[in-house]
Amino acid sequence: GVLNQRGHWYLVAAGQPESRAYRVDRGSEWQTVGAKGVFTRGPKTGIADALPSAPWELGDDKVDVELLFDPSVAWRAINDLEGELTRSSDGLRATISVANPGALIGWLLEFGAEAEILSPAEIRQQFVDHLAGTK
Repeated sequence: GVLNQRGHWYLVAAGQPESRAYRVDRGSEWQTVGAKGVFTRGPKTGIADALPSAPWELGDDKVDVELLFDPSVAWRAINDLEGELTRSSDGLRATISVANPGALIGWLLEFGAEAEILSPAEIRQQFVDHLAGTK
């Protein structure tokens, strides 16, 4: 199937053990293979299920990223995050799986000084560089 999500078109292809999504503008010379009508979708399979709900989850190489949100914005972060969430006196700590650090950084900018990347150091540095205007 084909679907549009976050302003991009994706081709969702059947695969084993799961479907895979490809961003159409990143490919060329698309073609079908195999006989027509060979694939039948399972009863609980939807093409939107092949794409993660958060843009920072798109990709193959994932790393756990630890975030800290000020208590004043914790409610906003909770609405958008899936992962390990812990409230404390210093705010909301979240550990999430990230494949696209640039997308995560773009989202975190909405929180201003009320959000911080704690680890890993490489992604934290990317965030700091972006804030400083060096990237």
